Amino acid sequence: MRIGLIVGIFALTGLVFFSAVQSFAKSDGPDVFAQVTALTAQFEEDRIAFEEESAALNAQLEVLRTERDELVDASTLVEEKIAVAQAAFADSETKLQGVAAELDETLALAETLESENAELQVALIAAKEQSEAMKDDVTIALEAEIASLQGAIDEKAAALVSADARISELSQEITQKEQLQSELDQLSTELATSKAELDTRDAKIAELQTLANQPAVTPESVCQQKSDSLLADGSIDFEPGTTTLAANAMPLLESIAATAISCSHVDVRLEIEGHTHSGGGLASNLLLSNGRAMAVYDALLELGVPSNAMRAVGYGDSDPIADNASEDGRQLNQRIALDWEQK
Repeated sequence: MRIGLIVGIFALTGLVFFSAVQSFAKSDGPDVFAQVTALTAQFEEDRIAFEEESAALNAQLEVLRTERDELVDASTLVEEKIAVAQAAFADSETKLQGVAAELDETLALAETLESENAELQVALIAAKEQSEAMKDDVTIALEAEIASLQGAIDEKAAALVSADARISELSQEITQKEQLQSELDQLSTELATSKAELDTRDAKIAELQTLANQPAVTPESVCQQKSDSLLADGSIDFEPGTTTLAANAMPLLESIAATAISCSHVDVRLEIEGHTHSGGGLASNLLLSNGRAMAVYDALLELGVPSNAMRAVGYGDSDPIADNASEDGRQLNQRIALDWEQK
C-alpha cells in the first residue's frame, strides 16, 4: 500500500512540475529559467529519494515474502501433524471402543462366575450335610474292613514265621552245598594237576619215541650236514666253460677245507662230485665235470686236506637235479656236490 501511495505522490509531483514548466514557459524574464532550474533540481532530489525509499521497500517486501513462505511451510507441517494426530486419535478411539467391549464382556463373565460361585456354595453346604449323614455308615464299614485286614495280617505273620523256618533250612542246605562245592573245586584242582603231570609224561614219552625212531648219528651224517649247510649258503663257481675256479670261490673252499680236515680224523671220506648240464656232448661233459672236480680236489689239498680223506669224480650230465630245458635249470645242474662216505 505504501508503494502505491509513493507512486501517486511521485506522479502528482511530476504533474505539478510539468504545469509549472508550462506556466514558466509562457512568462518572460530571467527569473523563469532560474525557477525552472530550481524545480528541476528539486524534482531530481525527490526522484532519488523516491528510488532509495522504493529500494528499501522492495527489500522489506522480499523479507516479508520469505517470512510468508516459511509461515506457509510451517502451516503445512502443522496441518500434516494435525492430520497424523487426528488419525492416531481415531485409532485410539477405535481401540478404546474395543477395550470397552472387552470390559463389558469381562463384567458379564464376572457376573456369571459370581452366580456360579453362589450355586457352588449351596452345593457345598448340601455336600457337607450329606457327608455328616454318611459318616456313621462309613465308620462302621471301615471298622469291619479293619477287622478283616487284621485277620489277613495275622495270617501273613504266620506265613512269615513258616517262611523264616524254610529260609533257615535252605541256608543250611546252601552251607552244605558250598562245602561240597569247595571239595569239588579242590578235587578239580588236583585233577588238573594230575592231568598236567600226565601231559608232561606223555610229551616226554613222545620225545623219547621220536629219538628212538631217528636214525643213528654217524660220522658221515655229521660231516654231510656241515658241508650241506655250507653249500646252501653259496656255490663253487668256475670261469665259464673252463675248469678254472672263480676268484670268489676261495672263501667257500676254505670253509669246506676246515670241515674236511675236522672230519679226516674219523673213518670217512669226502667225494667231490662234478656235474654238468646237457648242453655239450657226453664226452665233453664228462671231461668238464671231472676237471672241475679235480680242481676242487687240488684246492682243498693245498688248503691242508689229506689226499686219502677225499676223491674227485666227474658224472657229466647223468645226474640232473633240474630241467635242462630252461636256463635256470641248466645253471642248477652244472654244480659241484659233496658226498661223504665210509672208507
